[in-house]
Amino acid sequence: MKCILLLFLLSPLLFSATPDTSKVSNSNCLISNQQSKQIEKLEEEIRILKKEIKQQDNITTKSFNGVSLQISAVTITITVVGVIIAVIGIIASIASIFLKRYIKNQTESISKMNNESKEIEQRVLEVKNGAITVAKSLGKINNSIIEQAKEIKTIRNNIDNNMTALYEKIKDEETEHILNRLMHTPEDISNLFFSLASRDLHPNHSLKIKKAMKKLKEVCSPINYYEYLIKYLVIICQFNYKQSVLEQSLNSEILRCYYHIISSCFDSEIVSLITDLYDLSRKKELYNYREHLAALFKALCITPRFNVKRIYSLVYKLAETKEFKFELMDILFNNTAVTNLKNVFAKDLVEEFEKTELTLGQNNTLINAQDILVKLEEERNKAELAKKEAQAKNPQ
Repeated sequence: MKCILLLFLLSPLLFSATPDTSKVSNSNCLISNQQSKQIEKLEEEIRILKKEIKQQDNITTKSFNGVSLQISAVTITITVVGVIIAVIGIIASIASIFLKRYIKNQTESISKMNNESKEIEQRVLEVKNGAITVAKSLGKINNSIIEQAKEIKTIRNNIDNNMTALYEKIKDEETEHILNRLMHTPEDISNLFFSLASRDLHPNHSLKIKKAMKKLKEVCSPINYYEYLIKYLVIICQFNYKQSVLEQSLNSEILRCYYHIISSCFDSEIVSLITDLYDLSRKKELYNYREHLAALFKALCITPRFNVKRIYSLVYKLAETKEFKFELMDILFNNTAVTNLKNVFAKDLVEEFEKTELTLGQNNTLINAQDILVKLEEERNKAELAKKEAQAKNPQ
């Protein structure tokens, strides 16, 4: 750089210093002096220029160093900015990823909410339609309730007006259940006897009772058979004595069980039984009616639980016809186990027919009745005399 500047400054002098050959010798001295001065001047200028060049070079170096530093700073700044931009880019990329995911999630959520909204709308519509249907159903139910209320009221009125019939129907159903139980387990009569004996049985129940009795003989031990049989006979006689005693299979069993039958009967049932047996006897429908009458009278005399005077009186009154009353007197006369009943019957017979025209047989029966009363009077007199004698011996 310095050499180039020096040549640039000296180039005019070199071109101008080339003299003509003719003038060299005359002016040689002059030129030498002038050149010396110029040279010195040039050297001074060169020195100054060098100094300036040096200064300029220092300035340039400093400027270059400053520029280098500035460039480095700019480079660093650019690098930092680049790093920052890169970081921002990374952050922006990450943020964009999360933003995309967020937007995607929000989109999906919005889509889901939209679908749910449609579903809810559909459900609301269904609920609305359902509500309309329910309202219609409620209207129908309300009408049905009103109709049922009317039916219930009608049924209640029927129940109130037909309480007895309804009660009888319920009892009949229960009776059927008891009889079915006995047909399956006839020994259970020991537990069901009182429940069954307290009911009014119907003709269609008789067959089931007889089936249960038949099975009883097949399954029951001989020790308990008679005990269970008596309970069945009591129920049969209370229910339908007349029909039962006419059956050959039951006739003999009833004949030997009158005591147990009478013991289980109320007065009204005894009256009914006597009436049925009298009716069969008068009509001669029962072939061994005399045996049954004798067994019945004996049972009446040895069973003191009922109103004796009333029943004894009814034994005579229920006979109704003169012929049958005399026949009953003959049966009683030959039965030594019916003394009390015989005495009452004889008294009533004598009082009614003592002054009545009778047949020979009836007259003999009346005489026997009178003899009974005479003996009864004698026994009564003897008893009173014995009482008086005892009082005389032991006066109080």
